Amino acid sequence: MPDIAPADRPGFGYLFDAATEVLESTPSVVVRGRVLQVVGTIIRATALGARVGDLVMLRNPDDGHELAAEVVGLQGDAAILTPLGDTRGVSTLTEVLRRQKRRAGRMSITSALTRI
Repeated sequence: MPDIAPADRPGFGYLFDAATEVLESTPSVVVRGRVLQVVGTIIRATALGARVGDLVMLRNPDDGHELAAEVVGLQGDAAILTPLGDTRGVSTLTEVLRRQKRRAGRMSITSALTRI
């Protein structure tokens, strides 16, 4: 079998380099979910991989309106969110986008407000 690797990259190392280049140039995947239910100031939503303390962004696809929310609990496959603003316009079409994870050792926004 003929050696097809470039002279400076013996074996299959050049394939690893090529795969790494493709992966680095590929846009990252955004984890999205959907609002399932809104009752008062509590929102239930699908949010794959959400953890208590995570911040998420609720986004209406039709008008682009955004609202930040914090994951305050988990119930089965659903995340329980507390919105950080007015929930008017939130619907079952509203997307849930992972925004940032809470840093270890930091108090959540909701926890800080309940201690005031």
